[in-house]
Amino acid sequence: MKLFYIRHARSEFNEQGRMAGRCDPPLSTSGKEQALAIANILNGKEFDAIYSSPFKRALQTADPISKALSLPIKKNEHISELDMGDFSGEKWNDVIANYPKLFSNSDVGFWQLFSNDRIPNQERFASATDRVMKTIEELIAEHPNGKCIVVSHKGVLEILLSKITGFDPAFDWFGIGGASLTVIDFPVGKRPKFEMVNWTAVPF
Repeated sequence: MKLFYIRHARSEFNEQGRMAGRCDPPLSTSGKEQALAIANILNGKEFDAIYSSPFKRALQTADPISKALSLPIKKNEHISELDMGDFSGEKWNDVIANYPKLFSNSDVGFWQLFSNDRIPNQERFASATDRVMKTIEELIAEHPNGKCIVVSHKGVLEILLSKITGFDPAFDWFGIGGASLTVIDFPVGKRPKFEMVNWTAVPF
């Protein structure tokens, strides 16, 4: 299977500098432009299916793609964004101020906390990893020689990239822009191959 992974376009929380997690903000005005731009790029291409997280920011990104390709959107809750617990909806500077014990080291970032289960009430990192990888494996099994679009979230993609490369997510290796396209080939019986990472049609 060839996976065309699209991070949702820019949301209103992105504009405000807030971490969304399981909050459900819609796309911003610029995000809607990004979604249309990536839909125009994909228009005319052949795909087997479009899968989307059920959150508004993902569905609103998938909608113009669905219309351009005349393919229905298949919602999949297992590619929802990571549950960031008490950080959900918060700005990073506010989190640092409100949880000083977590930031005694100035180099501490989101992934160092999340991957070590240190965010209050977060989804456990192992559980998030299991659901993401199981879902991708299920898509590969269903479309072994196909091409599928997945519209989802930054955290989900970062887990996938970390598992494929073996990079420790705590070091926050990957920059993933709004409405960016990452293409990964999963050939039958062979190791995954990256064809594109974080390509953006309309950078904002």
